[in-house]
Amino acid sequence: MRTINTCLLSLFIALFALPAFADDALIAELIRLDEARRAETQTLHIEYDVVRTYANMPNKQYKASGNVWEKNGKDKFRYRQYVPCDLDAGDLMLDDVSVDTSTRYELRLPAKAFPVEEPLDLCKRRDYGEEGYYARILKNPPDVWFVTPCPFLTPPVPESNVRSSHRELFEKNPPTRVEKIQNDDGDEIVQVDLSGTGETTVMSGAKMLTYRWSAMIDFNLSKGGLVSKYSSLDSLDDDTRLVERVEGIVTKFEEIRPGYWYQQELQTSTYRDDQKAPLRVSTYTITNFTLNEKSANQLDEVQFPAGLIVFEIDDQTNQETYHIWGEDGPEHTFPEGEGLHEHIRARVAKHGTLWQKVKNFLEF
Repeated sequence: MRTINTCLLSLFIALFALPAFADDALIAELIRLDEARRAETQTLHIEYDVVRTYANMPNKQYKASGNVWEKNGKDKFRYRQYVPCDLDAGDLMLDDVSVDTSTRYELRLPAKAFPVEEPLDLCKRRDYGEEGYYARILKNPPDVWFVTPCPFLTPPVPESNVRSSHRELFEKNPPTRVEKIQNDDGDEIVQVDLSGTGETTVMSGAKMLTYRWSAMIDFNLSKGGLVSKYSSLDSLDDDTRLVERVEGIVTKFEEIRPGYWYQQELQTSTYRDDQKAPLRVSTYTITNFTLNEKSANQLDEVQFPAGLIVFEIDDQTNQETYHIWGEDGPEHTFPEGEGLHEHIRARVAKHGTLWQKVKNFLEF
């Protein structure tokens, strides 16, 4: 009798333990697939188009073709993307950025002005500023990967970025539910629920509020464990604040080599509160996917135009430096803004037009 009871107890323990063991095995498989893919992926060159529509501007559409995103080694990324400046006029700005583990090089200028063929006139630096010209070197920031875009569907989880691995994701955010299902195409899906809390600064009053987030993510085992769909919800512990929901879905996968898949077409939709229609819909289409070899359209290093003022800051030391860029690097460097302003005053006084002198006087 004791033997029977012992066997029954062991059976019950095994039955209750099965879901946990199954969850562990599924998560372990997602981590294995992700790490295998990362080990195989040394470099990537991706060209993609973006189409974005807005609920409050139904007759306007933002389109940007020829965006480029690159992974060059383990921790270096390079991208060139077009962003809307004036939807009415159809004007686009160009962001040209390089980022590694410690430094971001950022250049923004009107897309129609790129590439800059001639040195910029320092006397016109105010006009360039009004047109959107901007350059910065950011060293040792607390989050060097902040706002680094990625043309893929990635887990909608706070602090997740282009470098985040599945292992880091699940270690920081233990799943609350793991289930293996099959989608309409017959692919094997691991569906995972995640949730958590954090803090964010609200600009009005600059007070800190706790936000709560939750996400349901589909990882496609049949497509190498890539994210194929998600739904996320962010809310603030303040009744006056809005709730945001984001949905993402991959509409087309492509296989570049046996077993190596990528998301060729995807769409994200952003909703506010309980509205049924999305505020914004973004569609991404990858037009060129080059793995572990140079592309014909490979990006070079970020090139600041000669004559542009480049602001440099080291976040660890709070040291600020101002450069006037030359053909091959800084032509003049100033440890403080006043030295830069004195140089500009002298330059405008000597070479500027009367109107430039007036504007320079009014500015300083």
